[in-house]
Amino acid sequence: MRMKSAWLGTWEGTQEDGKRIAFILNSRLGSDTVKCFVERLSASMTYSPREMLVVAKNNKDNPYPVEYGDVELPSEKRIKNRDSLFCGHNPFIHARRVINLEFIATGKHGEGELTWEEFPKSDVSWIES
Repeated sequence: MRMKSAWLGTWEGTQEDGKRIAFILNSRLGSDTVKCFVERLSASMTYSPREMLVVAKNNKDNPYPVEYGDVELPSEKRIKNRDSLFCGHNPFIHARRVINLEFIATGKHGEGELTWEEFPKSDVSWIES
């Protein structure tokens, strides 16, 4: 099974290797939708019940809100990359758009592994022109 592009979330951190899959979502979803999903998933998997209640009451009190990745411009300025999100502490979720996501079966009972390519970095040199 294969998808040309998708949102992929992986658990990363000192105990993780970036191959532990947190989620796969349709690439047509906007980054704001994915941001909300990632924050809820991270909270439900890593927060204490008290922290979950605090965030449910007021999301502004979230101790680990999503942060967007940066793209460095030629002038060493940085802009936010809304196709790359990070959420959590340790472990944390790295969500990003990927291409050529494929499940490769290795056994009869659904065993296998996912392979993908990271989305190519965009040429942003035009921003400062």
